[in-house]
Amino acid sequence: MRKQLLLWVCLLTGCGAADTSNLSFSKALPSRQALDVSVPDAGTGATASAGGPVGTGPSGLYVLTRQTSASVNQEVGTVLDTVVSIAQNPPSAVGPDSARWGPFSDALSPVAWELVVQGVGPAAYAFTLQLRPKSEADAGFQPFLQGASQGVGADGPNQGTFSVDFGLAHQLDPVGYPQTGQLVAAWQTQAPAREVQLHLTGMSPPTGWPTAVGVGAVYAADGSGALLLDADGTPLGTANGLEVGHVTSRWNATGAGQAEADLLQADAGPGAQLTECWDESFVCVYFSEETPDGGAQEGDASACVFANPPG
Repeated sequence: MRKQLLLWVCLLTGCGAADTSNLSFSKALPSRQALDVSVPDAGTGATASAGGPVGTGPSGLYVLTRQTSASVNQEVGTVLDTVVSIAQNPPSAVGPDSARWGPFSDALSPVAWELVVQGVGPAAYAFTLQLRPKSEADAGFQPFLQGASQGVGADGPNQGTFSVDFGLAHQLDPVGYPQTGQLVAAWQTQAPAREVQLHLTGMSPPTGWPTAVGVGAVYAADGSGALLLDADGTPLGTANGLEVGHVTSRWNATGAGQAEADLLQADAGPGAQLTECWDESFVCVYFSEETPDGGAQEGDASACVFANPPG
């Protein structure tokens, strides 16, 4: 994260001279693939619960992690798809170190959009997606998304960061953008692993988001990975009042894995700590629970794919 913050400062202050030879400004923009925080797919429609049925169903913590990461992907992906779709069109104006798309708007939208990409160094860029009421002049544009990136990879820039103000879009077009809140994202896709950090705050109804969600994920080339989830409130897809403070999940190349959770509230009462392990079919093979009133275990800890499951 320190490197990403230094990158952000460097890009905004223009470290180095911009490289304008064969410059493709659209390649400066982050992609959905680079920011993806998916977990291995079990192909199940099960809902999350505090503890899975050992040997008969999917791990509850696996389902919770997957559902929450899928919801985060949807929010982030919708924004990135908008940016990429804009950049697929020819720019309205191109300078020696910048390009601009727009302003333009959908016929049924009250909002006009403009995308600006600025080259600020060797393979380094700053970018802004702005919006304003369609009836106003260009001087009324305000930043909806702003960020910085560096490097070129198969799925866009190797690293970067950006922020999104959903509240601004909601203010200007509440029908098209019912969500409020903010998103801050950072990514790094250089070998040997891809790393993603996402933080959403102030998310509002009707989506049922928690007050804040933080996701950090690391993915290896062989398909193994780890995901850290911090939530302040009830995660999406959980209708039983389960509230999660902290969940750490990890899995190997087959998808078999393990998760530990600190629950703020659950059916078992406040302050519960859960551990669940699942096999490559995502079936729960081990479950343990600790609460202020005691604890319980089910299954065989030796069935966990990792050598150090808490007992």
